[in-house]
Amino acid sequence: QPLLPHNVNAPNIPSSHRAASFSAEWEQTLKIEWSYLVNAQDRATRHAEQNRRFAQHQAGDKVMVRTPRRNFFAKRTQDPRLLPSYIGPFSIERRIGKSTYQLNTPAWWKIHPVFHVSRLRPFQKCMEDHSERHLTAPRGTDLPAIKSLTNHYHPA
Repeated sequence: QPLLPHNVNAPNIPSSHRAASFSAEWEQTLKIEWSYLVNAQDRATRHAEQNRRFAQHQAGDKVMVRTPRRNFFAKRTQDPRLLPSYIGPFSIERRIGKSTYQLNTPAWWKIHPVFHVSRLRPFQKCMEDHSERHLTAPRGTDLPAIKSLTNHYHPA
């Protein structure tokens, strides 16, 4: 193992006065830097805890799921930026771990039914009228109708 300044003053290595003082300063500097790192970690933890949600859901609760940016449920004709951010409601089947839940998802979904709490939002009855999104199984697009529409387009 290579000799580093913080282990130069080991008892089996003869050292000069300058080497011993350098090693002592090095150890003191390491302790100070370590305390700065611990303080920075504490500050970062406190800052993260301010915005952290510890949502507690029970089995049977209804939740909305935040869809990924590359939406697995979108038809190829839809722009994913125009799709809803949350879909559902889905009922919670069971809790897995501290912050993950398994949902009752449709059988045709090709993604895993376990979601982190950050992707879930509690379903509220007032959302039912405006933003409740029921998913249907994907169907093929009507290509002949699209081609017939695009054949009649004549730019000016």
